[in-house]
Amino acid sequence: MTDEPPKGVLMKPIFLKDEKSIGEKLKRNIVHPIRLFRLRDLGVDQKKFIRELAPTFSVLAWDYYDVRKKQIDFLLACYPDERQSLEEFRALYYAEKTPLEEVGRLIAKLSRADRWAFERIKPHRKRSFRQFLLTLKKREWDIRKLHATVFSQNAYAEKGDFRAMKRRFNRMSDLVADNREFRVFLKCIAEIVRDIRPDARKLLIKTHQTSIFADADSTGDNAPEGIHQDGADYIVSALVVERDGITGGESIIYGDPAGKHVYFKKILQLGEGIFQADKDSPLWHDVTPIYENPDTSPAYGKRSTFGLDISITKEM
Repeated sequence: MTDEPPKGVLMKPIFLKDEKSIGEKLKRNIVHPIRLFRLRDLGVDQKKFIRELAPTFSVLAWDYYDVRKKQIDFLLACYPDERQSLEEFRALYYAEKTPLEEVGRLIAKLSRADRWAFERIKPHRKRSFRQFLLTLKKREWDIRKLHATVFSQNAYAEKGDFRAMKRRFNRMSDLVADNREFRVFLKCIAEIVRDIRPDARKLLIKTHQTSIFADADSTGDNAPEGIHQDGADYIVSALVVERDGITGGESIIYGDPAGKHVYFKKILQLGEGIFQADKDSPLWHDVTPIYENPDTSPAYGKRSTFGLDISITKEM
């Protein structure tokens, strides 16, 4: 016997939690959709999904935008009077239009301890990116791979939020994009959207494949911006594919941008994910940093996820 769904069948999804059950526990009326799900409860062969896709995270490229952000933030902390010039430099540095040497005069003035700390800033996140256009045709979702690799977010944050800057990531491998179970997953998410919005016929899904690492010297943070929205109609904030040798990494949903009202929080396990409303909703989200678990081997840990930004569109 197996608890996996029959092949080729899109099941009626079963959710571990939704906005109704969460609201009843909090004695609060939550009207915007929240779905805590497991792959196997959506109709995806969960064991096959993880077995076939977990190894693909090992070949992802490092995200050096994180390094650039940490470098500029470090210099801003040391030289607050240089904020204007450093923010101007940040935009060019992010766009790879100017080298780090342009702020060499500031680096040269750092104390020895600060300079050593600056030099030890390293990447902790690997990622790839791909966009998919899903179109409903005769009650079946057609999936088309798009080729854009430039990404920016309509971030709901104060001016200067680095997420609004254009970033270019390596394209997600066709081994992932063409994987049968991954495509079943995309269709299941599309069905969740259509259940909420019956008029939805075309979806643009921006997909992030991400691994976060932590070791004895550093934590891993998949949301350095803190409590945020992503600027899409709906999101899958995380679908966990690997979780090894770590503590932390708790997903949190808030009912306000200040984080005063915690609606839900959970450390997602393998095959678990969260779908929720995003843009123009009161729902905000965050995930806590991960830490290397000293009781496990090897001396580092990782958390690998898929994240989706889902927009209903009539374009393309």
